[in-house]
Parts: sequence; structure tokens; C-alpha cells
Amino acid sequence: MARRATIAAVQAMEVHTRERKALGLDPGSKRMGVAASDDLGLLAFGRGVIALSGGRKDFERVREWVEREGAQVVVVGLPLSLDGSEGPAARAALAFAERLRGFVSCPVVSWDERYTSVDAEMGMREAGTRREKRRQRIDQEAARFMLQAWLDAERARRERDEQAREEPTG
Repeated sequence: MARRATIAAVQAMEVHTRERKALGLDPGSKRMGVAASDDLGLLAFGRGVIALSGGRKDFERVREWVEREGAQVVVVGLPLSLDGSEGPAARAALAFAERLRGFVSCPVVSWDERYTSVDAEMGMREAGTRREKRRQRIDQEAARFMLQAWLDAERARRERDEQAREEPTG
């Protein structure tokens, strides 16, 4: 009986996470890091960097990434200030996300990306990545860190929701 319940729980989790194949974007003023999740929505992987032109072509490139990766949600990094407020960079990211909604057919959400560049830089240093290589990869690694945080939070939220549905009400 317990084995059957475990199998059912794993299957239910796979259905929910499979529906959440995600593309993560860390937009900056000149470049945008790109990350994508695996098919189960469990792990994020750096995919590359898009050089930004500031025009329609940027959004068309993102649409191409969404189609190529089969993403069902796009997560745009939101660079909030340390106190959690929205500064100019956060407002620019929100405007980017809003405009992107007109180019893709899947949901576009934003996610707090504070410290992702710092975490990415530290991770690459610890891995022994040379300075020049770090500069080339920092944007995609920051996108990966941000997307992984979103995937983990989404998985935790789904698990909480599932537990709440299973609890008897009285």
C-alpha cells in the first residue's frame, strides 16, 4: 500500500513538474543570460547569452529560445534592491517581462534575483574557472542560479499545496 502511494506521489509530481519546463532570463543593459530547466523541471542549466540590441529582435530571440527549449513558462530575473524595493533595474526587468508577454504564448513570471551574480561568481571561482571565462559566463550562470531558485520554490509550493489537499478538514 505504501509503495503504491509513493509511486502515485512520484507520478503526480512528474506531471506537475513536466508542465513547468522553464526558461530563465537574467536581462542586463547589454547582455541577457539564458538558462533552461530539464524536462522534469528539477534542474537548471546555463544555455548561453543574448547580446541585447534594445529592440524587437531581443524579444524574437527569446521566442526562438522558448520554442527550441519547449519552455512552458519564462522566468525573468527581477533585480530588487537589497531592501526589497524596486529600483530602476527592477522596473526595467518588469517592463521587459511585460513586453515579452506579447511575443510568447506561455506565462512570463518574474523572480527575485538578488545575489545571483555574486553566487555565480563565487561558484565559478571555487570551481577554478579563469577570470576571462568567468566574465564570459557570468550572465548565463546568474540566470541558472535564479532559475534553480525558482524551480526549488515552485516544487516546495506544489508539495505544500498537495499536502494541504490531502489533510482532512474538520
